[in-house]
This record gives sequence, C-alpha cells and structure tokens, in this order.
Amino acid sequence: MCHQHNVHKESTQHILTLLVVENLYYFLYTYTHHLLLLLFIMKININRKILIEKLEQCLKFTARRTVNNNLLRGILIKGEGGMLDIYATNLSYFIHTVIEIDTKIEKFQAIVEPTDLIEYLSCTESEKVEIEVGNNTLKISQEKSQGTFPLISGEDFPLPPEVKDEGMAIDVKGLKNNIPLLLLSASKDDSRPVLTSINFIVEGDKLTMVSTDGFRLSVVQEKATRGIRSMLISADFLNSVLQMVKDKNPTVFYLHEERVVAFQIDKTTLYARLIEGDFPPYEKAIPIDKKTTVSIDKESFLKSVKQMAVFVKKGGGIIIINIKKGTLEISPKNTGKDVNYTVMEGVVDGEDQRVAFNYRFLVDLLTHLEGGRICIEMLRSDTPVLFRDESRKNFFHIIMPVRISE
Repeated sequence: MCHQHNVHKESTQHILTLLVVENLYYFLYTYTHHLLLLLFIMKININRKILIEKLEQCLKFTARRTVNNNLLRGILIKGEGGMLDIYATNLSYFIHTVIEIDTKIEKFQAIVEPTDLIEYLSCTESEKVEIEVGNNTLKISQEKSQGTFPLISGEDFPLPPEVKDEGMAIDVKGLKNNIPLLLLSASKDDSRPVLTSINFIVEGDKLTMVSTDGFRLSVVQEKATRGIRSMLISADFLNSVLQMVKDKNPTVFYLHEERVVAFQIDKTTLYARLIEGDFPPYEKAIPIDKKTTVSIDKESFLKSVKQMAVFVKKGGGIIIINIKKGTLEISPKNTGKDVNYTVMEGVVDGEDQRVAFNYRFLVDLLTHLEGGRICIEMLRSDTPVLFRDESRKNFFHIIMPVRISE
C-alpha cells in the first residue's frame, strides 16, 4: 500500500510539474507577444493629398454631435498587407474607403480623431508623409516636423454590413441631372425624418422621385432601371453621394435584411439606412386646374427677383408678382409697388393674377434650372403654383404662395 501511495504521489507531482511548465510557457509566450506589440511600430509612407482627401470624406460621416462617444467621433483605420481601410459612421450613414500603400504591414486597427489630424496635414507641404503606428499613438513625420496623435482601440467600432449580392450600375449623368432638383424641396428638419428623404416610387417601368418640405414639392419621372426598388433615401446622404461621384458611374446595392442602400464609387462605398415611415400623399398638392399660364425668360426673371429681394432680405422675404397681359410686375411686400418695383415681359395666357412668394424659394429653383424659359401655371393666389422648365418634360416644381390681403 505504501509503495502504491508513493507511486501515485510521484505521478501527481509529475502531472503538476508538466502543468506548471506548460502554463509558464504559455505565460511567457503571451507576455512576450504583448510586449512585442507594445514595442512594435509600423512605418508607412503615404501620399499626403490622398490621405487628406480620404480623411475629409470620412469626417462628413462621423457623429460630431455625439458628445460622449469617442468611437463615433473618430475614424477607424485598419491596416493589413498593402492596404489601409478607413471607416466612419454616425450609425445612420457609413463610409468605407481604401488607400493602397507600398509597404507590407502587419494587421492592426485603431481609431483616431480626424479634425486635428486633417488640420495638421493641411499645414504640411511635403508630397509624402511617414506614418508611424504605435500601440497608443499615431506619429506623422516629414522633413523637419513631427506630430503625434492619440489612438484608441477599434475593437468595438460598428462596421457597415457586408455587401454580398450583385449591384446595378447607375448613370452618373442622370444622377447629376435629377438629384439636385429633388434636394431643393427636401426638408432639413430632423423631427420629421420622412420629409428629409427622397421618395423613390417604382410602378411598372416608371420611376417617380419626389421630395417635399411642406412648402415646396419637386417631382422627377424617369424610366425605371432594372432592379431599382421603391424606397425612402435620405436627401442629405444622396447629396454626399453627388459630391463624391464626380464623373464615375456608381454601383448601387440594396441590402434587404439590413434595410440599407449602398453606393460604390471606385474604391469608396457609402451606406445609408433607409428611412422608415409613410411619405405624405403628394399627389393632392399637384394642381389639376389652371386659369393662368405664363412663359418667361428664366434669366430675366431670376434677375428681377434678386433685384427686389434687396428690399426684403431683412424683413419677411416676401415679394409680390402682379401678372397682367404681356407683363409681370415684381415688387417687395414691405415697401409697396409705388416705391420699388421692376417690370418684365412675358407671354401670359388667361386671367390676371396677384401672387406672393418667399423670394428664396424662387431663387433656389431658378438657379438650378438649365433651360432658357420657364412656364408658370396657377389657379388662384392661394393655391399651389406649378413651375416647369420648358426644356425638360420629366420635371416640375410646386411652390405654395404666401397669403396676402388684397
């Protein structure tokens, strides 16, 4: 029994010794690995202008109004091999862009606050800068200057959903021609998210795009591209797409489960969560009848409106248009037509009218129209007034007039 006990004791001690050695080996390996990470510094040479451009693109998608969330105020930089992946999000929109680099680097990810970094790089003149990525810092060096910026862990940074399906190519010319006209009428009031969107309505082979802020309405109709869906997309997001697209045809992806739309433009992909809700029944605002039709030169009308706007900018911004046979007389509401006015020629068909508008709505519209002449259709001074660019048949714009006493 004593001999068996000693054998068992020696066996137990041997097992314990092996466990200690194994754990010690694991500890030393782990400790050494982490120590190397702490001491490890990667050096990357990169084009300064390209880096600034990418950072500025991402800055627009950060949650700068989110005071207590450093993750969303920052930009995530992930590096591996010969690529830098840069991400930013405000949780409604995401951006992912890529910079190719000459250096093969180890895998890393970290978050940096972009504003100071962009400002620093903008004050640097070198074509290329050297980036040193440490455990907690990002160092920018060039010739006789150096700047060091803090990094925070990027482990919890929210990434955009993965795009798996094939996308559809969108004609950049159509995007540039249509979206600016729709941005005119989209609301900037976040308290009603539906009105901050552009409504894409697909019916058979017809696509109708609509925006409204409750005072204006823009409608564009096109032939539906195969694969496009009915959806509400943020107008602000589409404006960002427009600014970035330049002359390249974007590819659009629709992620059904995530309710996300994505635009891929070269090496940059923009994502937006679709807006949920019921768009107002805009058809009710479109006039059916009219008693007066006016055809006028666009540039002359714009000049006349701006002329009279000088007298109302500090007031309510209201100008009055008196429509008579062959002429339009434009005057500011606050001083009266006998003090300040301008008269222009126009082709008038129908009844005389007296109507008032916020001059800013007219200037916004007229500066975005490309045609030489516009057509105005109206029923009365208290009903929606319809504007058309005579050079294009697929667009019209409605402005609600301001009520005035006769």
